[in-house]
Amino acid sequence: MALVESNLVEAVTNKRTIAAKCHIRIKGNSVTAVLDSGAAVSIITKRLIKNLGLEIDSLLKIVVVIMNRTKERAIGQINKVNIIVHNIMVPMKLQVIESLEETLLLGTDWFEKTSTK
Repeated sequence: MALVESNLVEAVTNKRTIAAKCHIRIKGNSVTAVLDSGAAVSIITKRLIKNLGLEIDSLLKIVVVIMNRTKERAIGQINKVNIIVHNIMVPMKLQVIESLEETLLLGTDWFEKTSTK
């Protein structure tokens, strides 16, 4: 089982941290994505994929590290999601995790694919 690190939720500290976010579109739906240069992969929650009408393409055996270094098994992967930012379409693989939240986290794979530094 592979271990992939991602910072889905930030740890509580004494100083206030504000997550970088951007507005994107998936299947015509507006979504606020969290940008995380410390995350190795991009992650979407199962609750959000249901609301967007997406489906898991393949099951996975990887673990992502989230809040407070907690490990959580990804339940699957979506092999190609067309993410639109400023009318530019970027096809992405997304790892799917269980969560009560509706969250899309774009990690370093997003930054590499879009040549963002």
